[in-house]
Amino acid sequence: MRSIFWIVFIIVIVGTGYWLWNTDRQSGGDAVDNSGQLANPASVYCLDQGGTLNMSEDEMGTQGFCVFPDGIACEEWAFFRGEACQDKVKSSPQQTVGEETDASRDELLANPLESLPF
Repeated sequence: MRSIFWIVFIIVIVGTGYWLWNTDRQSGGDAVDNSGQLANPASVYCLDQGGTLNMSEDEMGTQGFCVFPDGIACEEWAFFRGEACQDKVKSSPQQTVGEETDASRDELLANPLESLPF
């Protein structure tokens, strides 16, 4: 009885392993999923402000430009950092992660328990 159990167990394990191996080969074997990549924040900011992206290549590499409906083009990272085309900004510049304003710091110091999520 024990030998039958072990034979069936080994057949199931080998069959499962073969099935998994064969499924991976049929799908191309590429274990890397690129769908989780982060978007370029400068490109997202450009699109949020009503621009379109235009990528150009030269001997130095690829450079992105944010082009607005009136034809004005700004380098996308300079626009994101607030160094160019500030008349095109629809809303106030975004606060970077970890950066605190004086008002938010003062509010936190005045009411430290109100900022807790519970």
